[in-house]
Amino acid sequence: MIRYEAKERSTLFAFRKLEFMPHLHRAAELGLVVSGESELYVDGRFFPLRAGDLFIIFPDQIHSYRNDRSVSGLLFILPEAELAPFGETLRKGAPKAPSCPSLLR
Repeated sequence: MIRYEAKERSTLFAFRKLEFMPHLHRAAELGLVVSGESELYVDGRFFPLRAGDLFIIFPDQIHSYRNDRSVSGLLFILPEAELAPFGETLRKGAPKAPSCPSLLR
């Protein structure tokens, strides 16, 4: 089951566990994995996340996270109202791969 979430305020939080069931919202999510590993599911595909990786979830993309290991990092939620100047561009241009491997590797 896919859940729709209303995200109305910008939120920045540190995570020590990154596990969420499939969901979507009109907000963008920007993340940075500081340590450990996780797995990101976006639009039917899984992507590994490792320390130093950046990732972005575009508005209205079905996504989830799961990990069997220790992971920590930062997640920044940008709601639709704050994306207004870029809204149409973001909705039209979701990348094929949502993560950028670390330059530290």
